[in-house]
Amino acid sequence: MARVVIVEDHLAIAEGTKALLESEGYEVLLVKRPKDVDRTLEEKFAEVAIVDLVFTDDARSGIDVIEDILERSPGTRIILFTAGDQPRRHHLATALARYPVSGGLPKSASKETLFECVRVVLAGGTFFDPEIEAFRPPAGLDPSEELMRTPAHAAIWCALAAGARTRRALANATRYSERTIGNSIGPMGDKLHELGLVDQQDLGIADLASYAERHKEFFQNWEWRRRRPWGGPRTGAR
Repeated sequence: MARVVIVEDHLAIAEGTKALLESEGYEVLLVKRPKDVDRTLEEKFAEVAIVDLVFTDDARSGIDVIEDILERSPGTRIILFTAGDQPRRHHLATALARYPVSGGLPKSASKETLFECVRVVLAGGTFFDPEIEAFRPPAGLDPSEELMRTPAHAAIWCALAAGARTRRALANATRYSERTIGNSIGPMGDKLHELGLVDQQDLGIADLASYAERHKEFFQNWEWRRRRPWGGPRTGAR
């Protein structure tokens, strides 16, 4: 039977998940410290890794673990395993945008969902629970290099997803001037069309807002908001 490694520092969750998978016949390895992942996978290859994204008492994150697995054991398929608190939401958006993960589950997922996810991923497919699916970037899109290509564009997308619908509202939300907002809308719409994400051209704020609304969870939780905060009181137009 296939071998699964679980990278999780919450003992009850780790052992409970291990017991469930063992009941289905899987061999399961537990890794409680991110720094031990390399050694574990060097000793025993695992077809699937179930990875938490935030570790309570460790400076390393699930992002670091994913990078280690991709480098040390590229044949291991990765399933993200996460709770819904805010730090994990930011890590989740980043992981889904940047790395070739094969699945994603909330820690509240039923055992049936867990079993199905592992089976599908082992078979070479992908499985994302709806709670995780909401954070996946639009198909064919690399947000970090495309839609989020500049600080202004990133800020405007996040503000649109949060409900801003006019130049003034966008300016108030982002701290960019209305002129900057106006000069950004055209290029943002052109990029959507260039990527094949929309059919129409000459998009306005309403069109961009409609797209942002459809991908609301992703844009609202994109890590850019942590690296370059744009909310809060406006302190001067740029």
